[in-house]
Order: sequence, then structure tokens, then C-alpha cells
Amino acid sequence: MIEVLDLALSIRQPYVEMILTREKRIEYRSRRTHVRGRVYLYAGKTYELGNEGWPEARVEVLPMGMIVGSVEIVDCIPWATGKGFDWCLIKPIRYCEPWAPIGVPMPVFWKPKGRQ
Repeated sequence: MIEVLDLALSIRQPYVEMILTREKRIEYRSRRTHVRGRVYLYAGKTYELGNEGWPEARVEVLPMGMIVGSVEIVDCIPWATGKGFDWCLIKPIRYCEPWAPIGVPMPVFWKPKGRQ
């Protein structure tokens, strides 16, 4: 059964995959978030290279432009330099079937309006 959540968090591949496999537990952002709780994980329509162990051919087969799971945001810790924040993520859930959301994805948080 798919959860019904209010917000989706947009993240590029392969970072979404790394969150779902628990390799990545911190999302680095330039802005603070006060959002806490479970949010959808939206794999953006583009990917980012340069991650050791993630060659382009491997990243290209990951789902993109889809809701692929969910994760809980439990904290937001400012960097000592004052120039960024660690968003602490726990309990990722991978959906058996990724789905295309209705709505216009935004760079950070956005509200999907259902499924296509």
C-alpha cells in the first residue's frame, strides 16, 4: 500500500538511491528546513555524476522523474561555518512501483497532487 503524504522532496539520482540503500543519511542543503516527518522521495529528471562507484551507465538506469519512496526528516543541523545545513534522514522506504506524480516538481519541497 502506498502512503499518502503531503510533501515530496526532490533529490537527483544517484543520491536518492543512496538514501534508499541507507548509504546516505544526511542531505546537504544551503537552507534550513523546519519540516519534520515522512516525505515522498522524488528522483529528479536529471542525474549528477562524480560520485565514486556511480558510473554514468549505472546512474542512467535508475528511475528519474518519479516518486520512488519516502524518508523521515528528523533534524536539521547548521554547519559550523554557517554556510549550510545537514538534514538528518532516517527510515527510508523504497516503493515496489515508482510512480509519476501529478504536479510541477520544485527544487526542494513540493506538493504532488496525485498519480498519473
